[in-house]
Amino acid sequence: MLLNAAVALHVAGRGDSIIRGGAIDYAALRANAGLAADALDKGAVAAVLEAVRNFRADMPNRVTG
Repeated sequence: MLLNAAVALHVAGRGDSIIRGGAIDYAALRANAGLAADALDKGAVAAVLEAVRNFRADMPNRVTG
């Protein structure tokens, strides 16, 4: 799970770039995994998951207005 999150951080531009010179930069990948682990530890991931679970398209919200 942390590996997927580490790559997602790279793709989203929120973490270190894990590709250097056409190869994987394992130090950057480890750093991104650390960021992902911190988000899990601090409950940020759980908060987003709960918000998604509670989202209702038929109610006013930030997305639908």
